[in-house]
Amino acid sequence: MTNKGPASWIGPVVLVACWGLWLYNKDEDDMGSGRSHDAYADDSGQVRLTPEEAINDHWDEIKEYVNGSESVEACSVESGNCYELEADISSGVIDTLHFNNGGGWLNLAADFDSDGAASDVDDQGRSWEFALDLDSSPLVESALADWASANDTVVEP
Repeated sequence: MTNKGPASWIGPVVLVACWGLWLYNKDEDDMGSGRSHDAYADDSGQVRLTPEEAINDHWDEIKEYVNGSESVEACSVESGNCYELEADISSGVIDTLHFNNGGGWLNLAADFDSDGAASDVDDQGRSWEFALDLDSSPLVESALADWASANDTVVEP
């Protein structure tokens, strides 16, 4: 057996060290942060996300800022009929659904998910399904801005 000296092992050691450093830097933002691979911090340290990334990764936080009235698609499960109706939304939950032309209202607790879907049963036992277009909703747009401001994050397309 021939002793080749330090020159025989230094190449593999450097290779392994470089590989480990590359892996560490590649996943540095993801380690324990819960951030997606596409999120990145700019020079000021603010995290930058697209609206889709923010909603997919942080909806439970963002929906707390979804407050106001907005038109939603409301579908009666029993009849299969769907309507565009005004809904009062508080913290991402429909609490009142208003029927058109003075047709009354329903009190509900339909919680929107990150796909913009919600469902609930009214006080008469009728099942309802709701859809909110998260991509074009002024309430969601405002909620994203408020959430981003409170979390040192920039949300931009």
